Amino acid sequence: AGDGPHARTAREMAVAGCARAAEVLRHAPAARRPRGLRRCGSENRRRVPLRATPEGEGEEVDDGLEALLADLDLDMDLDELLEPPSIDGDLSELLADSGAAEVDAATGVALTYNNDVDAYDAALGAEDTSRAAVVDLSHGGRVRVAGEGRRAFLVRETTYGGRPGELAMVGGAGEALDVALCVAQGRSEMLMVAPESRGDAARELQARVRGGEDVSVTDVSGATAQFAIVGEGATESLRSLLGQENAEAEAVLGGAVGDACMVGLEGAPCSLIRAEPLGPHTPVFMLVVDASVTAEAFAALCKAGCVPMGSNCFEKLRVRCGRPRRGFELGVAEAARTPLEANLWHACPAVEGSQESAAEASAGVAEVRQRAAARAMEHQLWSLELPVYVPPGDAVEVDGADQGMLTS
Repeated sequence: AGDGPHARTAREMAVAGCARAAEVLRHAPAARRPRGLRRCGSENRRRVPLRATPEGEGEEVDDGLEALLADLDLDMDLDELLEPPSIDGDLSELLADSGAAEVDAATGVALTYNNDVDAYDAALGAEDTSRAAVVDLSHGGRVRVAGEGRRAFLVRETTYGGRPGELAMVGGAGEALDVALCVAQGRSEMLMVAPESRGDAARELQARVRGGEDVSVTDVSGATAQFAIVGEGATESLRSLLGQENAEAEAVLGGAVGDACMVGLEGAPCSLIRAEPLGPHTPVFMLVVDASVTAEAFAALCKAGCVPMGSNCFEKLRVRCGRPRRGFELGVAEAARTPLEANLWHACPAVEGSQESAAEASAGVAEVRQRAAARAMEHQLWSLELPVYVPPGDAVEVDGADQGMLTS
């Protein structure tokens, strides 16, 4: 109390202490903040627990920071003091800076950057084959299958052919549920699936693990982020980003589907993967990074010359390239089709005569093997170019005869 030199010093020390505490909290990740310390709304300004205790166990006291500021007669708003600042490299800011006009609220993925024509041309090399586009596919699923029995498990339950590449996930009658990219990662395999399979793929595979089988299935979708670099210029863009002398990266850039290696990106490790989510005629590479460096990875790819592409434009590319997708051509109960009927022959290498074809198989995989050996197909997928938009689900007729329906 009072205005003497000691009182002024005490006030200055108290304010400095408040400022230091606030500065620490402002820059600490939310997950690392003391769980007992919560911001107060206007209806409960003075009840701020000071002790860091487990959620729900903190004792609310009236002598919190708000009360201290009031006692010192300082005109400071604790809410503003503790408000987290905008962090450089925040993904939402980078999306906005890149022109993202619409972002999916559920996934955080940009739907469009208002540059669909430019991004589409960059991906297909319509005017310049040195260009590439980058699209955020983090909302897709990523499943890690580990254990000594993982490969035998994948051969039994999917159309896995024993090496990295695309495989089909099938149901009990041989119907295609989804197509996945299988990537070898030392002592595990990672399956990259469509957004519609996120969560479901791991649960479906886990349910098929037998008792005593040395197989573990883990959904790592939330812990990772995934980008696709699409276009003829993807190789040069990645070389400029990763360095010309990276021998492992060079092997992947010129390798086969499913080839992968670890590289450094913005000081963090990431997986570089050769992929074909749009078919063999559209070069695509995947980068899988830790979710904590999503923004930095996206910024680095844009800086390397990649044109940002929204997920809506990537969907147009998928339809243009005739690639099936879960919920459209795959995994639809009322329009079930085998992987062979969904143009996924390349994802079914375990046919008659191969080593895998003699291995134990689930009923669904055995059905696919038999049909592959007999070249038996009841349905086919065709691409149509129409002068006007026609919604999926509309019937297709030729000379009055029903020929099927539009799927995408």
